[in-house]
Amino acid sequence: TGRQWIKTDNGAGINWNDAGNWCWQKGGGFRLPSPEELRSLMGRPKVFHLTGEFYWTNLPYSYFQTFVLQIDNGMRFRTDNDIDGANYRVLCTR
Repeated sequence: TGRQWIKTDNGAGINWNDAGNWCWQKGGGFRLPSPEELRSLMGRPKVFHLTGEFYWTNLPYSYFQTFVLQIDNGMRFRTDNDIDGANYRVLCTR
């Protein structure tokens, strides 16, 4: 993909703000990916340890909502930033 990725997601439900902080704490410029960057991973699931269904992106919809990507089919959905449902995860890139 031309990007460097953290190979394992965070492993538990997480909201958008905490997802961004999780990437930042990795250091070295890691951040939330765009929907297009996440889509570039489709077909490569064996390279990553993925435990969720929906992954946060850096693309806001509004002040209160951000897009998540359903990792198995690449569908994009908007959801509230404060949701930390069991299937919401983060995978960081730089």
